[in-house]
Amino acid sequence: MSKLSRTKGSAFERTVARELFDRLGLTFSRDLRQYQRSDLGDLLCEDEAFPFLIECKHKTRPALPEWRRQAVTAATAQGKTPVVIYRITGRPIRVSAPLSAIGGPSSLWADMDLDAFAWIVREAMAETSGIGAATEAREGGE
Repeated sequence: MSKLSRTKGSAFERTVARELFDRLGLTFSRDLRQYQRSDLGDLLCEDEAFPFLIECKHKTRPALPEWRRQAVTAATAQGKTPVVIYRITGRPIRVSAPLSAIGGPSSLWADMDLDAFAWIVREAMAETSGIGAATEAREGGE
C-alpha cells in the first residue's frame, strides 16, 4: 500500500469518526493495529457495547464484495456485526451492512446513508447503553 493510499485512507477514517460522533455522540478512534493484523476493523468505539466492526474504504471504484468479505472476517474474529463505510471518489459516504443488523438474514446486505446507519446503531444500543433514548429526546421524540 502506497503512502498516498494510507494517507487517503486515514483521512477518510477520521472523517467517518467525526460524522459518527455528530450523529451518535460516540467517540471513535483509528485502530492503528489494523496495519499489523487482518482481523481488526478500522475504527474503535469508546463504548464497548457498540455492536459493529467498521471497515472504511475510500476508493475510485467500488469493490463491495471484497470489502464485505474483509469486514466479515474481522467482525467474526471480534464477535461483532460487520459494516463497510465507504466513499467512491466524488460521491457521498455510504454504508453497507448485513440485514442481520436489524434482525434479517446475514446473507443479504443493505446499502444506506450515514443517517440510516445511525438509526440502526441507536436502536441496537438502546437497551444496553441508553443512547437511543438520549438521541430521541435530543431530536424531539422523532
